[in-house]
Amino acid sequence: MVLIPLVALLAPLVGWFAHRKGYSFPLWMLSGLLGLFCLAFLPFASTASTPAKSGRLVKIGNAIGACISVFTVAILAGLIRLYILSGGR
Repeated sequence: MVLIPLVALLAPLVGWFAHRKGYSFPLWMLSGLLGLFCLAFLPFASTASTPAKSGRLVKIGNAIGACISVFTVAILAGLIRLYILSGGR
């Protein structure tokens, strides 16, 4: 059950990094290590050449962050359920 504290400790870091690149803090916050890895390869949305391109980058990047966050929460919920069903061993 090391994953829950790891995601909790990484949440502010990933959210800050997303915000720094021009993406939404709350959408990226629960994405964990996978989100941090993806953010490393996403471009800075705040430095796009045109406002239309910037808006498109933000929309796509936030959709990716939301999907990764939902995936991470689903995996954690499944692991917690397995931990409870196994009797906490």
